Amino acid sequence: MAGTYTVDTATTVDDTCTVSDQVESAVHLYEFEQTLSRADLYQSFVDDMTACVAVSIDKFVLNKVLDGATTTYSTPAGGFTTPGNINQIIADLCGKVAGYSDAYKGLFLVIENTDLSGFIQAGMSSGFSFADMTLNNGFAGRYGGVDVYVVRTGTFVTATVGTLTATNSGHRLFGVKNVATYAAPRGIQYDEKKVTQKTGREIVVWANIGAKVWTPKAALLVDITIA
Repeated sequence: MAGTYTVDTATTVDDTCTVSDQVESAVHLYEFEQTLSRADLYQSFVDDMTACVAVSIDKFVLNKVLDGATTTYSTPAGGFTTPGNINQIIADLCGKVAGYSDAYKGLFLVIENTDLSGFIQAGMSSGFSFADMTLNNGFAGRYGGVDVYVVRTGTFVTATVGTLTATNSGHRLFGVKNVATYAAPRGIQYDEKKVTQKTGREIVVWANIGAKVWTPKAALLVDITIA
């Protein structure tokens, strides 16, 4: 205990979230198609197109965030589809981020629908109340304190998704909530307009999107490889 200290020079690094991608869906709805239909085709089209855009946003954002994850993990052979692996995988993943102060924000895991079978079977055979709950109601979306989100097969891809070149086929995403940013200025928007020499309306739904894993938080996200 000398009563003195050393002063270091503070350093800063610019880290930005860039919105450079746009997802869109567009159709032309003729006047007679709407008039002669029993259903409200216009609203149905807008709803379906909005859902389509939302799925594409999920695909871009999840692959973007997964590409930014710096912690890695490989599952036991059989991955999530083997019920006996689930407890170990969840425990191993939680250990990857345990001890970080941000962990109190909650944990999440994103799997594809083909992975879900292992969770349901593991839930049905685990404990008493949890097994009964799963047997009666199916998978509840939470396992071992981790919120599990299910997306469709083909969400994690090795392909070009907008400006992103993803290499995520056979991978899944785990991590601490709220450590990455998804940006969509004005959210999902839609417009309708007249088309020259055509009846009805052209309908377009779109969103401008971006996503960012902040460098100091990248270790709180885990890139899972399915073995």
